[in-house]
Order: sequence, then C-alpha cells, then structure tokens
Amino acid sequence: MKNLKEFDLERKAPDLVLLKRLFFFAKPYFKTMLIALLLIIMSTFTDLAIPYITK
Repeated sequence: MKNLKEFDLERKAPDLVLLKRLFFFAKPYFKTMLIALLLIIMSTFTDLAIPYITK
C-alpha cells in the first residue's frame, strides 16, 4: 500500500494540468468572474453588517 505522500505526488500533476485547462477556457470570462467575485464579497459584508446597523 502506498503512503499518503506518494499518492499526493502522483495526483498533483494531473490537477495542475486540469487547472491550466480550466483557466484557458475561463480566460474570456475573466472580467465577468472578477465582477461576480467582488459582488459576492460585497454581499457577504452587507449581510454581516446588518445586525450591527440595527443595534
């Protein structure tokens, strides 16, 4: 049986290949994804701030 470190080393290379492939396909939508990420962060802060505002 292989130990965990050997398994992790075998798995990292395909994961990096998949990430590169994903970034290649997501590249045209970078601006949209960035805007969506910023809106998610703003929404989270707004939701967390409501109890402090209504005190």
